[in-house]
Amino acid sequence: MEVIANGRPREVPEGATVEALIRSLGLDPRFVIVERNGEPLERPRYPEVRLAPGDRLELVRAVAGGGDVGAWRRERLARSRLYVVTDARRDRG
Repeated sequence: MEVIANGRPREVPEGATVEALIRSLGLDPRFVIVERNGEPLERPRYPEVRLAPGDRLELVRAVAGGGDVGAWRRERLARSRLYVVTDARRDRG
C-alpha cells in the first residue's frame, strides 16, 4: 500500500502503524513529531494508529543539542503545533 511521507510516495505493508513507518525510516519515535492528513498526531498513539492507502504524513525529527539543551529542545518540539524548518546556511551574497 502507498502513503506519502514528507512529499514522497512510500510503500508500507497493509496494517502498518505510524510507529512502524517511523522505525522503517531509521528514526526513533520518541524524537519524531507527526502530522497525518493535516492533523497533529499525539506520540502515545503512534503504535496504535494504522496507516491507510493515500495517507499524507509530515514527519519532523528533533535535532539533539548539547546536554540539557537538547532535551529542552525535544520537549519543546513535542509540545509544538506549528513547525518551521529552515536551512541553517546563510546567503553570503
